[in-house]
Amino acid sequence: MNDAPRSPVLVTGAGPVGLTAALMLARHGVPVWIIDRDEGPTNLSKALVVWQRTLETLGPILPHERFSADHPALHGVVLGLGSGRTVEVPIPSRHAGPPACVLIPQSATERILLDRLHELGITVERGTELTGAAVDDDGVTCQITDRAGVTQVRVAWLVACDGAHSTLRHALSLGFPGQTVSRRYMLADFDIAAAGADEHRMRISLAGGSVALFPMGSGRWRLIADLGEGTHEGEARKFSVDEVQEVLDRRTDTGWRITTSHWTSDFGVNERQVEQYVHGRVLLAGDAAHVHSPAGGQGMNTGMQDAANLAWKLALVERGAADAGLLTTYHTERHPVGAAVLRQSGAMLKASMADGLAGLARDHLARGALAIPMLRDRFVAFLTEEAVGYREGPLADRSGHRGGVRSGDGWPLSSGAQAELVLLGDAAGDDAPGHFGGPDGFPLTVTRAAGDERFAEAIGRDSGAVLVRPDGVVASVAEHAEAAMEWVPEHVPTRSAQPE
Repeated sequence: MNDAPRSPVLVTGAGPVGLTAALMLARHGVPVWIIDRDEGPTNLSKALVVWQRTLETLGPILPHERFSADHPALHGVVLGLGSGRTVEVPIPSRHAGPPACVLIPQSATERILLDRLHELGITVERGTELTGAAVDDDGVTCQITDRAGVTQVRVAWLVACDGAHSTLRHALSLGFPGQTVSRRYMLADFDIAAAGADEHRMRISLAGGSVALFPMGSGRWRLIADLGEGTHEGEARKFSVDEVQEVLDRRTDTGWRITTSHWTSDFGVNERQVEQYVHGRVLLAGDAAHVHSPAGGQGMNTGMQDAANLAWKLALVERGAADAGLLTTYHTERHPVGAAVLRQSGAMLKASMADGLAGLARDHLARGALAIPMLRDRFVAFLTEEAVGYREGPLADRSGHRGGVRSGDGWPLSSGAQAELVLLGDAAGDDAPGHFGGPDGFPLTVTRAAGDERFAEAIGRDSGAVLVRPDGVVASVAEHAEAAMEWVPEHVPTRSAQPE
């Protein structure tokens, strides 16, 4: 090991989830140490979609323009059904702000996150791996292996973002219940010669075997195709240009010709989730906690939002502003989200596999459902993750406002503050700087939005007070500032409030 100082929080894994965790912890003033066993970031496209909710969550520290400047926004999905029929589903942004979706390779997403971390003075320690861990009431003893050998290091908290084959999960002998889908899929990234192909719409064809086409910009596309029954055996399979072209010709009506192939592979699907995200001073996020079908492109985004939810809570605890009991709400808020993604992406996968009479029934139901605005809006809200919320969670205030946004909803108009109190119209409140979580907590920014129609539309009335959590989620909506701020002592346990 090198002689770099050790921080109270160790993040294992420097993929998008681990990078987001480190970035958000740094934003909240917590020193963080992040390691990854690989010598460098991925150069593969891998996950291809960053949805609007993720862009909003990152927005206070990483403007969405860094993602959208050089990569196409997704404007809709064209669904090809039997008999040559198609259904188009627009995917609009819900307000002025980030696009509904940016189609960006994971390699570029990681580069953007890494650049922002470097701006904050944080560097990933590469070629460094967690190979063992022992947890007690006061911290975690970690076995760290790098080029120099094996060292034991003591940290206060360990955040495991080390993927589906998580070393930490195995070290703690945690189960990963679920199933492996006995089916294989083709993945191919390629360039096409066709001019004028719409690079703002994803194309899905369910006729003759499901295939999805994702625009990547500059004439490059990703194809994912169902190969039928099968299981993983040995190395990932590679495909020739002719094999990919044959799928494109047989299952789509694009008429495209492949000019260059960049990456091909086959893959399988696991649907699994740990039963508990919080294990004392060890916390799991992303693929270490849940894996599922790529249908809907939810995996990476769900993990990055895990990290944002966890970071502010862990920061308050580490700063001494909250009792460790607050961390249990990370599990109770995020585990149901992961479970819902597992169910919904699994249902989409099964629907794509239907054929014969089942396929005809699926096509009929899809056409009917997507013709109904309310159902179409729900589908779009699932994709963009604007439907994600915690209204039924332990931090939701169920006694207050019922119109517009409610406690537990995402707040679409964040100013970038660590915590924010928005005062609209006649809502009374003190403009003097305060804190979220007491003097050891986060600075509280007061925003007066008198006459701003966007805020009035968001809360469903012309006056009121909105307290926004550090992760961009509405904590409380009330008539005035004092009532809104009551949410903090009621829902954030402090150390001094705990019994001796």
